[in-house]
Amino acid sequence: MFVGSQADGGGSTQAWLVKVDGSGALQWERRFPSTYAAASVVATDDGGFAIGAAAAPGNLGAVLLRTDAHGDEEWRRSYGDPDFNVGEMASTLEGGFAFGGTKDSALHLLVADAAGNRIVETTLDRGSLGYAGADLVQTRDGGFAVVSTCKPPSESNHDLCLAKTDALGRSAPAPG
Repeated sequence: MFVGSQADGGGSTQAWLVKVDGSGALQWERRFPSTYAAASVVATDDGGFAIGAAAAPGNLGAVLLRTDAHGDEEWRRSYGDPDFNVGEMASTLEGGFAFGGTKDSALHLLVADAAGNRIVETTLDRGSLGYAGADLVQTRDGGFAVVSTCKPPSESNHDLCLAKTDALGRSAPAPG
């Protein structure tokens, strides 16, 4: 299973979901209009899929698409923040979804329940570092570990930065 983006021939870009078998043979593919760049896909407990995507130009923010096991859309939710640059998505322990990404050059976390309702949204400000991209996992305590590249303003090289939150998206104290 993988996602990407594909031009529709009319100048627009759509999210693209592709399922292949173990030998790489195409099983099926689906395109989703009114989305833009698909960033990640996770399998759901019922055999379906959830896709995290950036919204189409003219729309705002991130999109969460939920499909059945055949890739047919069941629902979609939009999270309207034009500055949220969607990174990776992960399933949560409760059956929901979490997005890592960046907003205004800071790490950003959005958590939704299994129906796509926003539960937590927070920016993890780490000072004047510029962040790009983000990946995340949910930790055993219900919080999240979010990783990204970061660049101090006076440096030319990028570093790897890690942020830890509690279940409500609040920055967790550094281990001591």
